[in-house]
Amino acid sequence: MKHLILALGLLLASPLWAQDEPKGGDGPGPQSVLPAPYEVVENQATFPGGMDKFYRYVSHEFQYPVRCQEEGISGYVMMRFVVEIDGHISNIKVMEQTEACPEFAQEAIRVLKKSPRWKPAMNSGKVVRCYYQLPISFQLE
Repeated sequence: MKHLILALGLLLASPLWAQDEPKGGDGPGPQSVLPAPYEVVENQATFPGGMDKFYRYVSHEFQYPVRCQEEGISGYVMMRFVVEIDGHISNIKVMEQTEACPEFAQEAIRVLKKSPRWKPAMNSGKVVRCYYQLPISFQLE
């Protein structure tokens, strides 16, 4: 029987630590009262309990796509999202994906949408919106 191995790239994740002004991009429009998310922050947003708990959460929630499992397809997605000031995740985007199984990206989006609230990022002692980029690898053993 095949087993699912879900590898999340801890070292490849792109949390950013330093101070920088927010940049535009896919943030709110000009009529919104929310500032654009920061690209770089002093203290990055974190999942409650740390990244090990996040990886366990994803491993538990992720449902390997049936077609990809039957065809023996392993894959990869690079996800980018915003951690809001209240800790919820928004603006989930797929930056890269395995073309042979687009279902990986759909499933990663579903799991991220269900994520518990994160501890938000901080800049100059204030809670701020920030981008977070995370690679997720999917392999059958």
